[in-house]
Amino acid sequence: MPVLKSKLNDPKVELEKELKSLNNKKERIRKAYIDSVFTEEEYKQESKTIDSQIEFINSKLLENSQAEQLNFTTEDILLKRDMDFINKVKLPISYYAFNENWDLLDRETKADIVMRYIDDIELEIKNKKYHVKQINFRSTFYNDYEDLYRKGYIDRKRPLTYDFNGVCVDTNIRYSEYLSIKDVMQHLYRLNEYYEVNLYKGTYYKETEKLDIGPLQRNEVPIRVFPLQDNNNGNKNWLSMGMLTTKNNPNDIKVNIRDVFETIPDNVTEEDF
Repeated sequence: MPVLKSKLNDPKVELEKELKSLNNKKERIRKAYIDSVFTEEEYKQESKTIDSQIEFINSKLLENSQAEQLNFTTEDILLKRDMDFINKVKLPISYYAFNENWDLLDRETKADIVMRYIDDIELEIKNKKYHVKQINFRSTFYNDYEDLYRKGYIDRKRPLTYDFNGVCVDTNIRYSEYLSIKDVMQHLYRLNEYYEVNLYKGTYYKETEKLDIGPLQRNEVPIRVFPLQDNNNGNKNWLSMGMLTTKNNPNDIKVNIRDVFETIPDNVTEEDF
């Protein structure tokens, strides 16, 4: 959750410190090569690894700078998460190029990132091998996450069966809690500044746990589902649900490709929709 992390924690100082350390390390390796401590092949390999790490840190500094300029709100968190999902569907190669940098980090940096959010990890032995029994997140991180989820600004995966004209589909789908129709429409219009995104309304039947919705257009994929009624529609056995969808190709992207990864759409008012 890069947006959530930027909002709750400013990593600029640590990133700049890490960048300085990497540049110093690169210079030490260069001098060691000149002094014949490394072979040419070893030097190239070490330099390549450090250059990758420097590139990653620079991308994080850029992301942090953009987050400061954009002044993210809680509403922007859900927007950015939807955008990440859409970008992964429409531009999978570019998505991984922009977002998947974990393998470039060294072990110490990975451990530092993980332990910012994890209090401890419980292990157990099965068949003479250690397995993770439970991950205990830090209470501050968990509480912030749960609060955002309850308010509808964070999604989770949940199993769902939905019915398109008699065709049932079982899947794990992104689900978020209730937001007012005003907030839903504002969110929809912002996404449509960058892509073609549609809103479908359907009915979720609690007893069968099935969502009756659609039919979707050809090549459309669900982005996220959410209730359109507060408090689970009380004791009634049905619940009105909404689903955001988009096409699984990049033909409907309305802005430059870099913009869908490096910016978020402008806010809109009720007058706009």
